[in-house]
Amino acid sequence: MAVLYTQLKPLLGMGARGDMEDEQAAWLKRRAACGADRACLGKTYYDRIQQLKRGFEALTKRSPV
Repeated sequence: MAVLYTQLKPLLGMGARGDMEDEQAAWLKRRAACGADRACLGKTYYDRIQQLKRGFEALTKRSPV
């Protein structure tokens, strides 16, 4: 997940980058709320990874190929 985040962030425009940082802060709060609940942590990580992958997909759809 950290690799996806690190790779995606510089590819975004300033507004989208700010939104991504806000999403990351919200995700960190959700992750912290899980405490030691492994099922909650697993779902939280899975959801964030999928969200980051969708960010890459959106860039791919916009770029001229």
